[in-house]
Amino acid sequence: QGSSSSAILGHYYSGTAVTTTSTGGIRVILSTSSAFTVTPGLATTFSSVSPLGTTSSPVTVTSSGGTINLSGGVNASVAGLVSIGLGAGPGVRLSTTGYRYARGTIWLHPTGTGSVQAVLHTSMQEYLYGLGEMPSSWPAAALQAQAIAARTYAQKKVKGTAGTGTYDIVGGLPDQSYLGWEKEVGAMGNLWVAAVDATNTQVVT
Repeated sequence: QGSSSSAILGHYYSGTAVTTTSTGGIRVILSTSSAFTVTPGLATTFSSVSPLGTTSSPVTVTSSGGTINLSGGVNASVAGLVSIGLGAGPGVRLSTTGYRYARGTIWLHPTGTGSVQAVLHTSMQEYLYGLGEMPSSWPAAALQAQAIAARTYAQKKVKGTAGTGTYDIVGGLPDQSYLGWEKEVGAMGNLWVAAVDATNTQVVT
Protein backbone atom coordinates (compact mmCIF):
# COMPACT_ATOMS: atom_id res chain seq x y z
CA GLN A 1 0.00 0.00 0.00
CA GLY A 2 2.99 2.32 0.38
CA SER A 3 4.38 4.33 3.24
CA SER A 4 3.23 7.79 2.18
CA SER A 5 -0.15 9.26 1.31
CA SER A 6 0.97 9.76 -2.30
CA ALA A 7 2.11 6.14 -2.57
CA ILE A 8 -1.17 4.88 -1.13
CA LEU A 9 -3.19 6.97 -3.56
CA GLY A 10 -0.96 5.88 -6.44
CA HIS A 11 -1.68 2.25 -5.57
CA TYR A 12 -5.47 2.69 -5.67
CA TYR A 13 -5.61 5.33 -8.42
CA SER A 14 -2.89 4.36 -10.88
CA GLY A 15 -1.83 6.97 -13.38
CA THR A 16 -2.82 9.87 -11.13
CA ALA A 17 -0.87 12.50 -9.23
CA VAL A 18 -1.46 14.62 -6.15
CA THR A 19 -1.68 18.32 -7.00
CA THR A 20 -3.02 21.43 -5.28
CA THR A 21 -6.13 23.43 -6.08
CA SER A 22 -8.05 26.34 -4.64
CA THR A 23 -11.05 25.29 -2.58
CA GLY A 24 -13.95 27.45 -1.51
CA GLY A 25 -17.10 26.62 0.36
CA ILE A 26 -19.37 23.60 0.24
CA ARG A 27 -23.08 23.05 0.98
CA VAL A 28 -23.86 19.83 2.82
CA ILE A 29 -27.44 18.62 3.17
CA LEU A 30 -27.76 17.13 6.65
CA SER A 31 -31.43 16.12 6.61
CA THR A 32 -34.88 16.69 5.15
CA SER A 33 -37.76 16.32 7.58
CA SER A 34 -41.27 17.58 8.33
CA ALA A 35 -40.38 18.19 11.98
CA PHE A 36 -37.14 18.13 13.95
CA THR A 37 -35.44 19.71 16.94
CA VAL A 38 -32.32 21.86 17.05
CA THR A 39 -30.64 21.68 20.46
CA PRO A 40 -27.91 24.29 21.03
CA GLY A 41 -24.96 23.55 23.27
CA LEU A 42 -24.49 27.26 23.90
CA ALA A 43 -26.47 30.43 23.18
CA THR A 44 -27.17 30.31 19.42
CA THR A 45 -28.75 32.90 17.13
CA PHE A 46 -31.49 32.07 14.63
CA SER A 47 -31.88 34.66 11.87
CA SER A 48 -33.83 35.47 8.74
CA VAL A 49 -33.49 38.93 7.21
CA SER A 50 -32.84 40.02 10.80
CA PRO A 51 -32.18 38.09 14.03
CA LEU A 52 -35.17 36.08 15.26
CA GLY A 53 -33.74 35.27 18.66
CA THR A 54 -30.83 33.82 20.59
CA THR A 55 -31.28 30.78 22.80
CA SER A 56 -29.58 27.83 24.45
CA SER A 57 -32.92 25.96 24.67
CA PRO A 58 -34.20 23.45 22.09
CA VAL A 59 -36.04 24.82 19.06
CA THR A 60 -38.60 22.74 17.16
CA VAL A 61 -38.70 23.27 13.39
CA THR A 62 -41.78 22.57 11.27
CA SER A 63 -43.06 23.88 7.94
CA SER A 64 -46.28 24.75 6.18
CA GLY A 65 -45.96 25.59 2.51
CA GLY A 66 -43.05 27.96 2.11
CA THR A 67 -43.13 29.02 5.76
CA ILE A 68 -40.75 27.77 8.46
CA ASN A 69 -42.20 27.67 11.96
CA LEU A 70 -39.95 27.80 15.02
CA SER A 71 -41.13 27.08 18.55
CA GLY A 72 -39.51 26.60 21.94
CA GLY A 73 -36.34 28.59 22.57
CA VAL A 74 -37.22 30.83 19.60
CA ASN A 75 -40.77 31.45 18.41
CA ALA A 76 -41.23 32.76 14.87
CA SER A 77 -42.80 32.05 11.49
CA VAL A 78 -40.70 32.95 8.47
CA ALA A 79 -41.66 32.90 4.79
CA GLY A 80 -38.27 31.86 3.44
CA LEU A 81 -34.91 30.80 4.78
CA VAL A 82 -33.70 30.68 8.38
CA SER A 83 -30.01 30.57 9.33
CA ILE A 84 -28.44 29.12 12.47
CA GLY A 85 -25.08 30.69 13.28
CA LEU A 86 -22.48 28.23 14.52
CA GLY A 87 -19.33 29.11 16.45
CA ALA A 88 -16.90 26.95 18.37
CA GLY A 89 -18.05 23.66 19.91
CA PRO A 90 -20.26 22.18 21.17
CA GLY A 91 -22.45 23.63 18.40
CA VAL A 92 -26.03 22.44 17.87
CA ARG A 93 -27.47 18.93 17.68
CA LEU A 94 -30.06 17.96 15.06
CA SER A 95 -32.58 15.36 16.15
CA THR A 96 -32.75 14.00 12.60
CA THR A 97 -29.09 12.92 12.57
CA GLY A 98 -28.22 12.81 16.26
CA TYR A 99 -24.97 14.64 15.51
CA ARG A 100 -23.63 18.03 16.60
CA TYR A 101 -22.43 20.67 14.15
CA ALA A 102 -20.16 23.50 15.27
CA ARG A 103 -18.66 25.04 12.13
CA GLY A 104 -20.16 27.28 9.44
CA THR A 105 -23.86 28.11 9.21
CA ILE A 106 -26.89 25.83 8.96
CA TRP A 107 -29.54 27.12 6.58
CA LEU A 108 -33.12 25.88 6.83
CA HIS A 109 -34.87 25.68 3.46
CA PRO A 110 -38.64 25.10 3.22
CA THR A 111 -39.31 22.64 0.40
CA GLY A 112 -42.86 23.87 -0.15
CA THR A 113 -44.22 20.36 0.47
CA GLY A 114 -44.27 20.40 4.26
CA SER A 115 -40.64 19.53 4.96
CA VAL A 116 -37.47 21.48 5.72
CA GLN A 117 -33.95 20.89 4.44
CA ALA A 118 -31.12 21.52 6.90
CA VAL A 119 -28.08 22.50 4.83
CA LEU A 120 -24.66 23.26 6.29
CA HIS A 121 -22.64 25.97 4.54
CA THR A 122 -18.97 25.73 5.51
CA SER A 123 -15.43 25.78 4.12
CA MET A 124 -13.93 22.71 2.47
CA GLN A 125 -11.45 22.23 5.32
CA GLU A 126 -14.14 22.46 7.99
CA TYR A 127 -16.31 20.02 6.05
CA LEU A 128 -13.45 17.53 5.92
CA TYR A 129 -12.84 17.83 9.67
CA GLY A 130 -16.26 16.23 10.20
CA LEU A 131 -15.95 13.28 7.80
CA GLY A 132 -16.42 9.82 9.28
CA GLU A 133 -15.10 7.69 6.42
CA MET A 134 -12.11 6.25 8.34
CA PRO A 135 -11.23 5.60 12.01
CA SER A 136 -8.99 8.35 13.37
CA SER A 137 -6.71 5.71 14.88
CA TRP A 138 -5.31 4.65 11.49
CA PRO A 139 -1.71 5.59 10.53
CA ALA A 140 -1.03 9.19 9.56
CA ALA A 141 -0.26 8.34 5.92
CA ALA A 142 -3.57 6.50 5.55
CA LEU A 143 -5.47 9.38 7.14
CA GLN A 144 -3.78 11.86 4.82
CA ALA A 145 -4.58 9.72 1.78
CA GLN A 146 -8.22 9.56 2.87
CA ALA A 147 -8.30 13.35 3.35
CA ILE A 148 -6.94 13.92 -0.16
CA ALA A 149 -9.38 11.45 -1.71
CA ALA A 150 -12.32 12.95 0.20
CA ARG A 151 -11.36 16.48 -0.81
CA THR A 152 -11.11 15.37 -4.44
CA TYR A 153 -14.58 13.84 -4.33
CA ALA A 154 -16.14 16.83 -2.58
CA GLN A 155 -14.52 19.33 -4.92
CA LYS A 156 -15.95 17.47 -7.92
CA LYS A 157 -19.42 17.61 -6.34
CA VAL A 158 -19.11 21.38 -5.82
CA LYS A 159 -18.03 21.90 -9.43
CA GLY A 160 -20.85 19.66 -10.60
CA THR A 161 -23.60 21.75 -9.01
CA ALA A 162 -21.92 25.07 -9.90
CA GLY A 163 -23.94 26.78 -7.17
CA THR A 164 -27.33 25.60 -8.42
CA GLY A 165 -29.92 23.93 -6.20
CA THR A 166 -29.78 24.06 -2.41
CA TYR A 167 -26.81 21.76 -1.74
CA ASP A 168 -23.66 20.27 -3.27
CA ILE A 169 -23.24 17.02 -1.37
CA VAL A 170 -25.19 14.70 0.95
CA GLY A 171 -23.88 14.29 4.50
CA GLY A 172 -24.15 10.51 4.19
CA LEU A 173 -25.17 7.98 1.54
CA PRO A 174 -24.86 8.16 -1.42
CA ASP A 175 -21.96 10.55 -0.75
CA GLN A 176 -19.55 10.73 2.20
CA SER A 177 -20.31 9.93 5.83
CA TYR A 178 -20.49 13.22 7.76
CA LEU A 179 -20.38 13.24 11.56
CA GLY A 180 -19.73 16.94 12.12
CA TRP A 181 -18.38 17.92 15.52
CA GLU A 182 -18.63 14.32 16.74
CA LYS A 183 -15.68 13.35 14.52
CA GLU A 184 -13.45 16.12 15.83
CA VAL A 185 -14.11 15.43 19.51
CA GLY A 186 -14.32 11.65 19.11
CA ALA A 187 -11.54 9.20 19.93
CA MET A 188 -8.27 10.48 18.42
CA GLY A 189 -10.19 13.02 16.34
CA ASN A 190 -7.27 15.41 16.62
CA LEU A 191 -5.23 13.04 14.42
CA TRP A 192 -7.82 13.20 11.66
CA VAL A 193 -7.95 17.00 11.86
CA ALA A 194 -4.15 17.07 11.64
CA ALA A 195 -4.28 14.91 8.50
CA VAL A 196 -6.80 17.26 6.89
CA ASP A 197 -4.60 20.26 7.75
CA ALA A 198 -1.42 18.54 6.51
CA THR A 199 -3.02 18.00 3.08
CA ASN A 200 -4.77 21.35 2.73
CA THR A 201 -5.68 22.08 -0.95
CA GLN A 202 -4.31 18.69 -2.15
CA VAL A 203 -6.40 16.64 -4.62
CA VAL A 204 -5.93 13.70 -6.96
CA THR A 205 -5.75 14.52 -10.66
